[in-house]
Amino acid sequence: FTGTDNLGIAGTSGPVTTTAGAATQYLVTTTPDSAVVAGGPVTITAQLADANGNAVAQAGRTVTWSKTGDGGSFASPTTATNASGIATVTFTTGTTADTVYTFTGTDNEGATGTSGPVTTTAGAATQYLVTTNTATVVAGGPVTITAQLADANGNAVALAGRTVTWSKTGDGGSFASPNTSTNASGIATVTFTTGTTAGTVYTFTGTDNLGATGTSGPVTTTAGAATQYLVTVNDTAPIAGTEVVVTAQLADLYGNAVAEADRMVNWSSTNGGSFVPNPSFTNALGVATTAFTTGEAPDTAHVVTAEDDEDVDIRGESPEIVTQEPPDDG
Repeated sequence: FTGTDNLGIAGTSGPVTTTAGAATQYLVTTTPDSAVVAGGPVTITAQLADANGNAVAQAGRTVTWSKTGDGGSFASPTTATNASGIATVTFTTGTTADTVYTFTGTDNEGATGTSGPVTTTAGAATQYLVTTNTATVVAGGPVTITAQLADANGNAVALAGRTVTWSKTGDGGSFASPNTSTNASGIATVTFTTGTTAGTVYTFTGTDNLGATGTSGPVTTTAGAATQYLVTVNDTAPIAGTEVVVTAQLADLYGNAVAEADRMVNWSSTNGGSFVPNPSFTNALGVATTAFTTGEAPDTAHVVTAEDDEDVDIRGESPEIVTQEPPDDG
């Protein structure tokens, strides 16, 4: 300190040095300071300090660590201050992007402090998360397939312009386009039209021009609405006047079996004959049967028709049945 009077005479004291006061808090900082790739490490530093934020060099105070934000773990629940009054710990974040953490250190004498926020981000793109809008689809119908570009932990990566080439398992069907590009959200989509056979299981894979790939869960085709009967017989050349077993399978437009019980089927034939029973009913598999006895005249052609009692447009015809002469006993 220096004092100077009105006549210019001055004098200066010896030095006076300020020191930190009593420790009351921690100044907690992080590296990195605001953002970290999900699943990555954060180094947390707590500097013991007085009420004015001056560092207090005091070793051996035990700092207990806590945090806000889901997931992740500290390398140790407690650490001790070193000779500079600093305690450090490493925290490994959870694997979910957009998680916000703050970190608090509190020592055994009650001093405490909290860091600023650290937010997890997605890492480098390594895969696609491929989903479909349905797990079952009527045979011949469309499936919308979506591929989300993602990091190793499944966090979405928003990156446009990657070219995704599509492939599939399962017979038949076609993609609307062999490849599509990711949009600004890192999403590529395509429509696939399935084959017409029920019971076909598909999986869909998207692979981009940089090698990231992913595969959907299974999608299974099912029969569509009933539109017809598929009529078969056990004999197309019976002896005249004998019995033929006739079977009608309820089916969709593409001939896939429709399993629906208790539909009434009315039977008729060209050129006579009789049915037992008539009508008959479909079983749990959508199958109706009857016994058709032909007329007595040989060389007579019969076509058997099955017609649905509820919807006459649902019908079907058998192959031609031609009666034969009885065998010559002589």
